[in-house]
Amino acid sequence: MGVVAMPAQQNAGSTVTTNQEVGGRGTGVLSQVFRLYNVTGQGLTKVWSEQSYFRSQPWNAESGLGLAEERRAFVRIDSVDGVDVPVLRYLAVGPKRQDFTERIFELRGRAIIERPRQQSSR
Repeated sequence: MGVVAMPAQQNAGSTVTTNQEVGGRGTGVLSQVFRLYNVTGQGLTKVWSEQSYFRSQPWNAESGLGLAEERRAFVRIDSVDGVDVPVLRYLAVGPKRQDFTERIFELRGRAIIERPRQQSSR
């Protein structure tokens, strides 16, 4: 699997695009990452990167394959007309599937700034 491009978003006079790229692979291991690039007339500049998918199933000499570990994450860019600052939402799902972590970033020009985390009540 190569690069999966998501639609580009306008951001204060420049364009950003998000790709899902293979970060690493090997026997029983696959790692993929989201990468956010700022697109200008001078080229691409990477401004953010975070894990999107990870799967590991190590070899066990006694029984063949060991227990698989899998993690997934999702990214969404909200850019609505009338909103000055586009927002990137990153949601990482834990191995137990009910555990997740959300991180929110603001796209400000050519910079990406993480918003402080808010306390959640469960």
